[in-house]
Amino acid sequence: MIKKTCLVAFALFLCQIAYSQGFRVAYVDSEYILGQIPEYQEAKRTLEQLAQNWREQLNTLKDELVEMEKTYQADKVFLTASLREKREADIQLKKETLALFQQQKFAPEGDLYQKQEEITSPLYKKMYDVFEKMIQDEKYQFIFDVSKPSCLLLADPKINKSDYVLTKMGYRKLK
Repeated sequence: MIKKTCLVAFALFLCQIAYSQGFRVAYVDSEYILGQIPEYQEAKRTLEQLAQNWREQLNTLKDELVEMEKTYQADKVFLTASLREKREADIQLKKETLALFQQQKFAPEGDLYQKQEEITSPLYKKMYDVFEKMIQDEKYQFIFDVSKPSCLLLADPKINKSDYVLTKMGYRKLK
């Protein structure tokens, strides 16, 4: 709590300095900008479909594991020691396969994350290039992104440059 209060106080202090020195400040909403780009919307749909397919595969693996365990428990008393060991090994292998699949697809460095980066990074780069150009050409000293966690508490809508960034990226505002 103290850390957050200090950050807010520091941000207000910086804003006061910026205002008194005549700094140019703007804010953008990168989620709004991306939401206006058809390619981003299509990428989100593609990623969601991919994730849904992988979730279905994961559920199938889980169902298979549950069935294997049920069958094993039902047959356990009738199995020889070597058959019990083999079934237990098969169940363990299925658990490992399930965990590996889940990690490969959904972990922070998994296939879904990598695919998301592959699809969205060109749009983020294009947006960031516009931010850099705003700082160079239009002499903004600060550009805040209100869609990310920040210390921006309140902003005048007149300094919202989201539509400007969208235009400079070659897109127009969707209705």
